[in-house]
Amino acid sequence: PHPVARVVNPPAHGTLSIRKGTGTIQENNRCKGSRSNSVAVVYRPQPNFTGRDTFEIEWSFTVLETRRETYTLVV
Repeated sequence: PHPVARVVNPPAHGTLSIRKGTGTIQENNRCKGSRSNSVAVVYRPQPNFTGRDTFEIEWSFTVLETRRETYTLVV
C-alpha cells in the first residue's frame, strides 16, 4: 500500500499537492528495477515569491509507524 501523507503545517508562501503513483527503484542492488508504490509532494510557490518556505508532513506507513518531517525549500 501507499504511505499516507498528511499536511500538518502548510507552507506560508505556496501550496502543496500530494499525488500517489508508482515508480521504478533506481538504487539498491537487490531491488533495482522493481516497481514500488510512491507518493509525490508537489510544492507550488505563490506568484513572485522568492525566499525560504517550510512545511511539515506526517507520514503513516503502517498503523504503528508514523513520523513527522519538516521540509524547507528555497525558491
